[in-house]
Amino acid sequence: MPTRNRPNRAKVRNSSGPITLEKSKEVTPRPVILLIVGPHRSGTSAVTRLLECLGAENSSRLIAGDANNPTGYFEDADINTFNDTVLLPRLGLTWHSIGFVDWSRLNKTDRSRLGLQALEIVRRNYPANRPLSILKEPRIGTLLPFWLSVLTHAGFDVRIVGCVRDPVSVARSLTRRDGFSMTHGGMLYTTMWLSVLPHIQDLPVALAEYDTVCNQPGKALRAVAEKLALPLPADVEERLHDFASNHLDLRLRHSRLPAEDVALELELPPLAAHLHQALLGAARAQNIKKAARFALASDRIVEAFRPVLADFDHAETDRTRRLRGPKPRAPR
Repeated sequence: MPTRNRPNRAKVRNSSGPITLEKSKEVTPRPVILLIVGPHRSGTSAVTRLLECLGAENSSRLIAGDANNPTGYFEDADINTFNDTVLLPRLGLTWHSIGFVDWSRLNKTDRSRLGLQALEIVRRNYPANRPLSILKEPRIGTLLPFWLSVLTHAGFDVRIVGCVRDPVSVARSLTRRDGFSMTHGGMLYTTMWLSVLPHIQDLPVALAEYDTVCNQPGKALRAVAEKLALPLPADVEERLHDFASNHLDLRLRHSRLPAEDVALELELPPLAAHLHQALLGAARAQNIKKAARFALASDRIVEAFRPVLADFDHAETDRTRRLRGPKPRAPR
């Protein structure tokens, strides 16, 4: 009697009797993209370049370095332009706004049109045939729900790398470069992280302390690779040597503050100091849930501070315009 072709089956027994299951077909893994998040001037460029030691490929359309970042920004020029001139203005914001995004300003048509524009950029500049890509653009932190949706639709397995630097050093750098007050810089730090934390609690997340990246880049790289289940290349030591020798310039690190001294800066919003302590705890445990209390409270904090932040934002923009001219220069 001829045998009939039968599907490959496996039997599993439970308390109510055998259950016949189809064996699952092998699924092709999605390409991984490392999405770097962190405020402006928090070391995102250094972290991005460090993670290239894992073999991660960046866009071919990168913004060139300048006096503020001589070694380069490692940012996609097209995504930078889209965020700065299309998406943020449509939301009534600028890169230096300390207010939160009101997504209700985008109707269904807006979301579709803008999403398609962003998707076209991603597919052009981050080919899906790469096993590991890396994307850094600081505005993405504020705009995270939009970009997570775009990257997921493009077929990427999105894994987050957060850059943790103390808010005083971040604010001082913004003051030096853009003329912002320490309070403005501290609030930019706070509102960016409050915009990020609720959306990454259930994603693969690794955190890189900027001080560790500068002092022990190998340790920082291995911590991220282990947390995100990324293999180390065979020549990782040579890559790390090249990073430390040719791309890590500690002379550009103008500020460093011990964690216990952050709260002593009187112009820094206390919320920024508390948030930094939570992020440090999360980074050292490589567990983003350590900062979950800020994620859970973010909606309440946003609503409580929204009117105050809007007024402060307008006043600070006017002050900066008087100091620097028509408007703060959009950073590269």
